[in-house]
Amino acid sequence: MRLAFLSLASYGLLYFSYKWYALPDPDFLVAYSQMYRHPLDFTVADPSHVLRQGSAVLTYLFYEIGVYYPAQISFHDSHIDQRLYFAALLANYVALLIAAAIAGEIAQAKTGGLAYSLIAGLLCLLSFHAQNFVVTGLTEGVTWLFMALIFLLLLYVCIREFSFAGIDPQLSPASLFSNVASWRIDTAFLTQGLLAQNVVILCLVVNACLWLQAKPRVEYLGVYVTALAALAAIAMVEGEQPGDAGRVMGMLTPMFAVMTATGLWEFERKSVPIAATIH
Repeated sequence: MRLAFLSLASYGLLYFSYKWYALPDPDFLVAYSQMYRHPLDFTVADPSHVLRQGSAVLTYLFYEIGVYYPAQISFHDSHIDQRLYFAALLANYVALLIAAAIAGEIAQAKTGGLAYSLIAGLLCLLSFHAQNFVVTGLTEGVTWLFMALIFLLLLYVCIREFSFAGIDPQLSPASLFSNVASWRIDTAFLTQGLLAQNVVILCLVVNACLWLQAKPRVEYLGVYVTALAALAAIAMVEGEQPGDAGRVMGMLTPMFAVMTATGLWEFERKSVPIAATIH
């Protein structure tokens, strides 16, 4: 029921992306479209992209099965089959839906109520990043799904280090040191990196209100805030642009959605009106 509800509430995201995105992210044009045609072939793109094979396999599966919605769309590229483009969007959307449903399952296990599980799922779908990075030709949908399934912060870096040592310039010690030395907090990072985390901000506001009322805060909030800071640090060390740094931090959206929903549940369970905390 939860998955059906979230699907009906959000399929407009898929339609909008498919119908109106005129120019997908350059990563899709340069790397991911090749990966989607040739899954498990680690030679078709550079190491910083080609290891994201979960998206490649799922997209290829949809493409080969022939799942397709014919329509006149804004995106046109003579080198990329429209069916492949749709398969990529669909793969990310399906993965996002499952991640949202898993977030809802976690929230329901904590709260025991369907309403808060739906809130957790909807917050994943309403995240700033859902339309900008997830329901696109990139790989964020499957990434969010993996993050919702299991919390393994450092596995990504370890795989790249041991599988492609000496090949990926992002992991060159000199390059990493240079990125750290030159990094500065600027307006772009604050707006595209931090303010883009709308679900995180909402979670922190809810927990601040709980704190003001001397009520129990959400469990493990400190763990995930620390993880968010770690992801921001990884983005900084790798020299990511502000928008991409926000994209990296957005991986934790499903977990912050759960914590926001359970925080709202704490208000109701303790019979504390939310409005009372802001007066």
